Amino acid sequence: MTLFQRKPRIAARARLDIDMQDAVVYAIGDVHGCYKELRALEQKILLDSLRFQSRKIIVMLGDYIDRGLQSARVLDHLVAPPPKGFQRICLAGNHEVAMLNYLDGNLSRKPWLATGGLQTLFSYGIDPARLASLYGSSAQIDRRIREIIPDDHV
Repeated sequence: MTLFQRKPRIAARARLDIDMQDAVVYAIGDVHGCYKELRALEQKILLDSLRFQSRKIIVMLGDYIDRGLQSARVLDHLVAPPPKGFQRICLAGNHEVAMLNYLDGNLSRKPWLATGGLQTLFSYGIDPARLASLYGSSAQIDRRIREIIPDDHV
């Protein structure tokens, strides 16, 4: 398995069909743990959308985590209700796939950390070096990390 190819846990999800007639769609990608910038962009979208009476959709294109310092806060924001009057669709990017592969036990910690996962762990208050000094094995460290990351973020 490669770093960004997810081994499915369950059967494939049903295809999402959306009626796009009379809808205005905004797309956001590559947030990478930058919460402040995501909120600023959403404010611009809200202002722009005032001129439309149609349905409003924000499509999140993935890569919400890694590299930036507020990945956990970004995910908290995305699992909360979307801005009033909007529908939000969140797609998984390759960084989410890598994290899920690690959390599912299909990828070791090191490759994920090398692509920005370390900053993601820091955003949860997790310091792998500190865990290494507390626990005797890599399996115990991984188990503790998996316990800390909230289910709704997975």
